Amino acid sequence: MNKVSTHSVWRIAGYLAYGLVLFVLLLFARFPADKFKQYCENRLGGLVSDTACTIDRIEYRMPFTMIFTGIHVRSVTESRASGLTVDRLAISLDSLRSPEAITLAGDLYGGQMSARLAAGDLFSGKIVMNDIRLRDLNAAALQKDLGPVDRKINGTLSVSGRYQAAVADFTGGIGEGRVEMAAGTVALLQPVLSLSQIDFSHLSGNISYEKNRLTVKDGVLKGSDLAGDFFGEIILAKRSSQSELQMGGRLVAQAAFLQAHPQEEKMLQAVMKRYNMTALPFRVGGTLDTPIFRLGN
Repeated sequence: MNKVSTHSVWRIAGYLAYGLVLFVLLLFARFPADKFKQYCENRLGGLVSDTACTIDRIEYRMPFTMIFTGIHVRSVTESRASGLTVDRLAISLDSLRSPEAITLAGDLYGGQMSARLAAGDLFSGKIVMNDIRLRDLNAAALQKDLGPVDRKINGTLSVSGRYQAAVADFTGGIGEGRVEMAAGTVALLQPVLSLSQIDFSHLSGNISYEKNRLTVKDGVLKGSDLAGDFFGEIILAKRSSQSELQMGGRLVAQAAFLQAHPQEEKMLQAVMKRYNMTALPFRVGGTLDTPIFRLGN
């Protein structure tokens, strides 16, 4: 009895998936391409409030894949141009034997992205994305498009994790994952230990997101001048440059830096002696646009 019941469930699910794919094909074939494209633009733009979306091209490939080329999402509220561009996004139903599995794969900012979407949750008004992977993104190009600040950021960015949200409130969901950057540079608004920028070979941290609050834990920084650890959170605002930043951690000056900056070495030793610590505590507060850095607890 159980075997018959299970088989029936999968057969019905297969019919539903087949019907869904057939519906998309008929929709794509029945309506003019520009109207189908406009429908997709409206749906994608509607996922995030105050944004507009355009798509250069949409095509269908056998057996179960839709390919979107040139997806441009732009903010309609930011004073300066900001947004996100996906060069190519393929949405594929794996097979009729696994109608629950939808695979996303794409190219953006010189890197690749992939994720798995649970199709069954879409019918209940939820978006559940697992196995999210963003690999080798050009951080400078991404920062230029997103545009929260004007300061220079370079490096190779990778992110992994999962995310779920209501279809009607895509940015109001919850997620967790890990972020990593390699061979990077972050320009500073004000000098830190005589440095106008921080160079690093490796930067990483565990991240979580809930209700517009991005939390960073177990952060690690490794560079030729400085090394250290950090933690904190960013409370995202409607205008990304006004997002509130509260970060803290410890810094250790590398031997090569201390040899090149003897005056800084004396100051560091005095501060660490004051706090009875072997590393230099620091805090960063304010907004992404105007962060304030200070040494000490």
